[in-house]
Amino acid sequence: MGVGNATFRSAGQISQHVIPGGYSRISAPAGNVGGVNANRIVIVGQATGGKPNEVMWFTTINDAINTLRSGDLLDGVRFALNAGGGLVPQMVGAIRVNSATQAVSTLQDALSADVINLKSKDYGLHTNSIKYTISNATTTGKKIVVTKDGVSETIDNIFKESIVITYTGDATTAVLATTATGLTITLAGDQTDGTLNASALYSTYDTIEKLVGYLNSLAGYTVTLVDGVDGEDLSSELDIVSAISVLTAYTANSDGKAMVDAINNFSNYLEATAIVANYKPVVNVADVYLTGAVEGSAGSTEHTSALTTLEQEDVQAIATTSGVYAIQALYKTHVTAMNAVTGKKERQVYLGATSGDTLATAIAEAKVKNELAVCQMYCEFKDYDLNGVEKTYASPFFACKMLGQFGALDIIQPHTFKEFSANSLVTKLTTSEKEEAIRGGLWVAEISPQGTFRTVRSVTTYQKENLIYNESSMVRTALYASRDLRNYLEVSFVGQAGDTSVLASIETLTRTRLNSFRNDLDLFVDNPNEGWNNEAWKNLVISVNGDQVSVTYDATVTAPINFVFITNQFGILVTL
Repeated sequence: MGVGNATFRSAGQISQHVIPGGYSRISAPAGNVGGVNANRIVIVGQATGGKPNEVMWFTTINDAINTLRSGDLLDGVRFALNAGGGLVPQMVGAIRVNSATQAVSTLQDALSADVINLKSKDYGLHTNSIKYTISNATTTGKKIVVTKDGVSETIDNIFKESIVITYTGDATTAVLATTATGLTITLAGDQTDGTLNASALYSTYDTIEKLVGYLNSLAGYTVTLVDGVDGEDLSSELDIVSAISVLTAYTANSDGKAMVDAINNFSNYLEATAIVANYKPVVNVADVYLTGAVEGSAGSTEHTSALTTLEQEDVQAIATTSGVYAIQALYKTHVTAMNAVTGKKERQVYLGATSGDTLATAIAEAKVKNELAVCQMYCEFKDYDLNGVEKTYASPFFACKMLGQFGALDIIQPHTFKEFSANSLVTKLTTSEKEEAIRGGLWVAEISPQGTFRTVRSVTTYQKENLIYNESSMVRTALYASRDLRNYLEVSFVGQAGDTSVLASIETLTRTRLNSFRNDLDLFVDNPNEGWNNEAWKNLVISVNGDQVSVTYDATVTAPINFVFITNQFGILVTL
């Protein structure tokens, strides 16, 4: 059935309308405010940069370019942040849906054993171009140079002295060895002073300070922390060494840990993880490339994972750059679940028809969706890409523009007749086609009489004649009021004892909130119909059943002005 007609009755005539606008007829008379978020938006799509399946927030297009690099998701975010019509959202969230991976490499010690795992900080094929060189430091320790896209970063003088150990007894040899689990000092020769071998498990002496204390408790050992070393550093982070004489002062280093920290703290391209069982200094290498990164797939599994992530997010509208209807069906299921009683994350979704679809095919898909929280766009347009080249963008990108406007509009404001930016429209519909599209649940665009591009009417795919469910702004208002009142009462009262005073407070605060919806936010409008007494809401009933409190009320949701009907009654001057 779809969107209902607006009926214009005057001058003995009747006509039906679905396209918003002003309509006139000539007649010759026969005689003489809110508490919860309302504008948080997220786009899901493919990109060549950014961590997959994680919401990233952007306030500027440059920030999005630096993170997402390229791809449909970046275009969607660009259009949302610059939708036109003077409507700019405060920020736009993005989820990279393709399951890209990080490029990897391994640093080794002098015996070719792996000691540090490296990963690219970013994800995707481009990270395979990262290379690194490790050489002797300018002063002490090691130096690493990391290069990406012709830009290099240098981290120099990487080393860490931890403790100084000296054996002062009369043994002729005192040999230090460290492993992944502990430290030993083995004595040999003529011992007449009673000094003994040292053996310390890191599980017992887990910090450097405890290890130093243990060694100093033994006769014949002098051990000190190097200046500036934190005594809470882990003893297991000492480099693994063997056959080291401590008859003279020996400085035990944590150079392996220093390399890990240096990379993690100062590199823009790499992250490092020590192989804990093998802390050792790394060897020099030249121009080693990271490998193994892939772009990953972006099918139903990945979109399902992204939607699972969004279940935990406080967002009010989402979109995807995918025009695949099987994938879009997942988004319908998602918003239906989020808007259900147990979802508690009310939201709408903006989708776009598959590229090149006929109007009939797009309408058929909107009828399949048939959901008050789903808006289906049918508008291809031309705009510039990142390189300033004009290209055609499919309807999902029009959806991204409309999502951006959602993030800037007041709750009750419809998209109807709101202008948006584009170079030109590819989808140009006749008046009858626009009527057919709107009746079928499609959101379409047109060229205004002033030559600008604008939304015709902001409808949902709901296929029955119910203005509250047909108009996107009214659905948004209803979802907001539901979410805000529930959150308000839940935070205020759940967990309290249900005595008489609390129940009275529930009624008082509910009335306060409903009045705020009318007076501060204009979500509700006064109803002049008989029985309402010009009230925006009425019939508040609060009932108690055990540990359950039920709140019901009636309200009149603010509707958009889509039509202005003008009846011109002209007469003829008659002179006698």
